[in-house]
Formats: sequence, C-alpha cells, structure tokens
Amino acid sequence: MAWPLASDFSRMLQKPQLAFRDPRLQRCVIERDAMNQPRPWSGAFAVVYKAVDPACNQPTAVRVFTSASPERRERYAHTYQYVASRRVRCLVGFEYRDEAIRSASDGKWYPLVLMDWVEGQTLFDWVRAKCLAGDTAALREIGQRWLGVVQELGEKRIAHGDLSHSNVLVTSSGELKLVDYDGMCVPSLVGRRNLEIGVRPYQHPQRDAETRLSLSLDNYSALVMYTALRSLAADPALWARHVEGPRHDKLLFSQSDFSDPGQSALFQDLARSCDAKVRELAGELKRCTAGKIDDVPPLASIVFRPIRVGPKPMSGAAPVRSRDRRKMLWPAILTSCALASGLAGAASWLWWRKASPPAAIAPATATTLSPADVPVQSFPRPTDLAQTGSAHPPREPAGDGLRQNNPAGPPASSAQPDAAPAAQPPAPSQPPAVPQPSALPQAPATVAPAESPSPPKPPRPAIAPFSPKDARAHQDRWASYLRVPVEITNLVGMKMVLIPPGEFTMGSPDSDPDAQIGEFPQHRVRITQPFYLGVHEVTVGQFRRFVKETGYETDEEKGKRRTTWRIAVTGQTDDHPVVVISWNDAVAFAAWLSRKENHVYRLPTEAEWEYACRAGTTTRWSFGDQAADLKNHAWFDANTHRRRPYPIGQKKPNPWGLYDMHGNVEEWCADWDAPDYYATSPLADPTGPATGTRRIARGGSFYFGPLDARSAWRDRSAPDNSGFNTGFRLARTISL
Repeated sequence: MAWPLASDFSRMLQKPQLAFRDPRLQRCVIERDAMNQPRPWSGAFAVVYKAVDPACNQPTAVRVFTSASPERRERYAHTYQYVASRRVRCLVGFEYRDEAIRSASDGKWYPLVLMDWVEGQTLFDWVRAKCLAGDTAALREIGQRWLGVVQELGEKRIAHGDLSHSNVLVTSSGELKLVDYDGMCVPSLVGRRNLEIGVRPYQHPQRDAETRLSLSLDNYSALVMYTALRSLAADPALWARHVEGPRHDKLLFSQSDFSDPGQSALFQDLARSCDAKVRELAGELKRCTAGKIDDVPPLASIVFRPIRVGPKPMSGAAPVRSRDRRKMLWPAILTSCALASGLAGAASWLWWRKASPPAAIAPATATTLSPADVPVQSFPRPTDLAQTGSAHPPREPAGDGLRQNNPAGPPASSAQPDAAPAAQPPAPSQPPAVPQPSALPQAPATVAPAESPSPPKPPRPAIAPFSPKDARAHQDRWASYLRVPVEITNLVGMKMVLIPPGEFTMGSPDSDPDAQIGEFPQHRVRITQPFYLGVHEVTVGQFRRFVKETGYETDEEKGKRRTTWRIAVTGQTDDHPVVVISWNDAVAFAAWLSRKENHVYRLPTEAEWEYACRAGTTTRWSFGDQAADLKNHAWFDANTHRRRPYPIGQKKPNPWGLYDMHGNVEEWCADWDAPDYYATSPLADPTGPATGTRRIARGGSFYFGPLDARSAWRDRSAPDNSGFNTGFRLARTISL
C-alpha cells in the first residue's frame, strides 16, 4: 500500500472536523498560506501544520509522516515515556498518536505527533542575522546556550539523533528548543537499528543505515555546531566568506569541508583564528572526522579541558594543587594556632581542619586572629553550642545564631575562593510568601555552663574510606560529644539520623566508563559541620499535613496540570514518598516545618547528600560495585517495571541507617547546577554555584536503571519542574 503524500493530508485538513479523531483537534483552526491552503512546514520525512484551538488560542504543532516505518510507533512509545519523566528544558512536549489523522487519498487513518508549538527562528536564520549585524556578543551567548543544551541531553542520557540547524529553534527570549524526534535514542533503544542517518555535514562520515543507536550519537554533530558558533563569534565575517558567498544553507561548514579538511579554505581560516579555543576545536573536529564514529568524545570534555597553569612538574612527580600546598603548611601553622589558643590536646586533630578566610567560623573561646594569621574553622564544642543555640553550616547568615570571630561582621577581604557564600540566594521562581529556613527564628539560647579549663576533645572526623562498623561508631562518638541522640523523630513523625563531620571523595573517577561528564573531576570534600538527615524520603502523609495546615498549592497545581502529588501513584498511601514535587515545593515544605518546630530544616547540599549516601564507601553504590546486589537496596526499573515508587523503608539501609538513597524517587538538593563547578569546588562545605537555571537532584528512581542509582549520579531540572519520579528528603541543622 502506498503511503499518502503531504498533499493528501493538506486536502483533508481543509476540514479539520473530518481529518482528526480528537474532538479538540476537530475544532482547531489550521494556519493557511497566501492561497488559503493549509500551510505545511516541510521536513525530510514529515510535514508540520500549525493548529490553533480557538477556545484558548493555544497553538499546537501537528506532525504528519510522509513515509512508512513499522518501528515508529514502538520507538515513539519508548521515547515519550522516558522524556516525559525527565522534563528536559531543551525539548518540547510531544505525544505520539496512532490512527489519528485521515488521508484524503484513501480515507484511512494514519499516525501523527502532537508537539507544543514554538514561536521562533531556525538557528540558521538567527545566526545569519547576527553575523550580518556583527553581533559578536549574541553569537557568544548562543554558543554557550548550545553547550548547555548538549550538556543537558548528555546528563539526561538522551541522543537527539539528528542535530542540525533546521532542528534547533531560537525563541524570542534566546532559548534553544530542539524539534523532530524521529531519530531520538533513549537508554531502552540503545543498539537498535538506525532509521535515519541525519543531515550532512552534521553527521559523522561513518554514520549510515547500519549504524546502531547509541547515547553518543550526537557527539559529532554537537561538536560541528559548537565549533561553527564559536568560530562565528570570534569572526562574524566568516559567514559572508563561507556561507553567503558559496550560497549553501548549512551552519558555516559544508560537506566539501569534511571531504578534504586539509584543502578546506574554511579550516585554513579557523587555524588562523584569534581565538585559541577555535583553533583547538577545529583541530579536534578534523581529528574526529578522520577517526571512528565511536571515538568522538562528548563536547563538554573538549570545551572544559583543564588548562595546566604554572611550571611543568618534574618527571615522575604528580602536579601539586594549591589546596595540597596548604595541607603541607598546616602542621606548622596550626600548631602555632593551638599554642596561641591554649586548647589542650588539639594538636592531634587540628591537622584535619581547613584553613579558612578571615570571616570563618571559630569557637567562641578561640583567640581572634589577625588577617595575617591563618584562621581555623573548627567543629563546635558542646559549650559553644549552648552559648549560641545552634551549630549552623557556614552558609547560614549570622542572624541565625552563627558563631563568628568578628561580631561586627566579616571584613571586606573575606571573599575567598574557598569560602562558602553567607546565604543561599532565593530561587527566582520560589513562592515569595514562603520564607527561607535561614530567615526563621532560632531556639532561644540556653544558659551556658561554666567552661572547664580543659574542654572535651572532639572525636576524629569520619574520613572515608571506613567500614559500616566504623560508620556507626562515628555517629555514636559525635552524638556523645554533641550531647544529642543519634536518631530523632520530629513532630510530623519524620525520623532523622546524625551525620557526623568528615571527608570523602566526591564524583566519579576518569576510569569509570559509565560516569557522566558532570561527575568529573573527582575531588575531595570536607563536611565540617554535623547535621541530621531524614532516614526516609518525605512521605505523602507528611506533605498532606503541610498542605492541610497552610493551603499550599504546588507548582503543578498552580499550572492546572492533570497529575499532581495527590494522585501521582495508583494505590498511593501515606507511606509512599511524595512525588510530582518541584524544588520550590520542597523548599516551601522545609520553611513550614522550620516555623513549626523552631529548628532549621532545609534541603541538603549536593555534597552533604553524596557524603551521606556513600557513608564511608568509595564504590559505585553504598554496598559495593556489583549491580546484581542493587535489588536488595533499591527500587529501580528492573524490580518496579517502571510503574511506580514503593512505600519507604522496604529495602536495606546504608551504613548510616538511611533508606532509599539509591532508587525509589529522585531527591532534590539545595544547589544550583553549573557544568564546570566540580573543577572549582571549594574543599570545605561546597554549596554549589551562586546562581543558575537548574537545581540538582540525586539518587535515581524507580523509573531508571542501576547506573542512575549510583552514589555519584547527578540530575538537574528547573526549580519549578515536577517529575512523577521526583521527591525529596530534608536535612536539619543541629541546634541545642
């Protein structure tokens, strides 16, 4: 049977009430051209029509296929189910429908894809206008946005499969949106037959009909497009010489440039670019073109390649980082500090504490140091806690009981690279009526007992790696020192356990073949303040109590979405983890609980979360490296069939007594996301970038596989996004 032509669908769309099965589409008005015919936006294998619902003036893109594909339905089902749970900002909402539009040629029903309509220009038209105007700032900005799009796809484990200038739209606000998902690859499609080979020259020369789908399918095309954008930002005149002049319709590069790069006039111009990164990218692109398709590295690994600064280390010697140099000086410096302060027995553990900027936290009884000295950030003693009423992390503002060297405030010189910000900036989309935990009143300070001449010596920090037995011992020793319980239960029935201070290695090693770019580089992190962390994820029952007392509406409810936290799971009980929760919703819940109990509840930082998840381990999961053992510790795709989360606490806990840190639902963290933050993260108490557009989520979920449940795995999403597999657990600042 011959597949209908685009003209057959256009004729039928003269009368939408006859063309569509869906009553909503039947009442839509199809956009017309100058001849009063339905206007088609043509593609390689499909045609798109703009349908506007007159009831709400909402436009929808109706994508109709112009060729047959027996696997299309199944592949779109995989793609839709995966992407819908991820809320990927660079993709638009879409839905595949079988037998949904009628053809005028034979009167039979055929499939279509409904997509959110995006008002904007193709990337080609947008770049052309900016190049002709010489707008280098806009071109630099769009290059950075493209890098963000590629990074997001990689982090979400999605390959578009057909990246090209025509499949990227630039909105009026400068956002980049990808369209045309016929060639998309998600994890469940890896290894399947390649139905499309994409548009040349954006695809690798080796890509053909025999190429199998993989999550690295976009690496080459992403590099081609980023190199083009970066090159044009450095020299917009390249457009006139290599695009307008030859009159080709590609983004700077043509197919002839890759047929013989050595003879290409464009590659010769790029080799002389004033931008060193352009020269490097052009060389990398030539190397990748001549190499194998599977050997093309991810774009971020090329763009964020570390730059070696300073003299080359001696042969056979490892380079010494600045923080390592500080560590070499610590014994002498901190011994002097110990003698000056007169703290008995401190020399045995002061070596671990980090040298901090002048505004760093110090014990109330410590000698105040001048800026020329090396201030010491130390753990709270029970007597200090009694005097101040809390032991807040460095990021909390001074008004909340923060102990400082200088009561008048930090000196202007306190802004050091390794210093944590004084307070988290509020999220732009956060509900203004909900106060942040840091702004909440603290418990009144109690009268401090007279300090003994020899204050109790704090326990050693929990420096990974250590055994499960040692993990529990660390908790017991710090609970005794701080005079607090190891486990508490709050007013809403939320159990929390003490997480002692310590040090661990964050991220994944370069040798891990399954690690994402965002998990590099692996780096040491110190958690200098003890805190409580929820034993379980926040439950439906606990969240319901919050909503009942405050009348709060979640971001999904405000958007009048069909799926909310109330009906997210079939057979949902009060013991299920609450899902369809945005970052804003989680922060609002924490603020309510802080007011209710007069304690500071908050989302854990990403560093705190991974430190607590690992609990002294250095393996992929907190129980080891064997994925076969994950079923005993986590709910993930293999034992949930991607259907739903399960009630809390049904699997084995980690060594610190935390349940469902792997799988069940993703958990929001406090941090903003930035692609290069790991490379510049401070050693002590990192709190993430100061600003951003996406917040971090951790832990994997019932919908994803074992690799997404690893301790180092990271996800990101906008703070107002809510996924059916996303929830949260809370941290509580220790206060006495």
